[in-house]
Amino acid sequence: MQLATLLLKYLQSDLVHHRKELIKFGWNHLKREDSASKQWAFVNVCHFLDAYQAPEKIILQVPLKFICQ
Repeated sequence: MQLATLLLKYLQSDLVHHRKELIKFGWNHLKREDSASKQWAFVNVCHFLDAYQAPEKIILQVPLKFICQ
């Protein structure tokens, strides 16, 4: 998860064709029971949203998932 986050942060232009897989990867980790994995998943999804344009519907779901956990 940490590596995926660093890749998003520093290689966002190289990964633009893999956006769908990247957000699925991060989003699936938000559902994990492991708290460390879940925390890195939030960081990962935030870096994804910073790097790539996303619909407001998806952007608003991230804080709601964080609040409702």
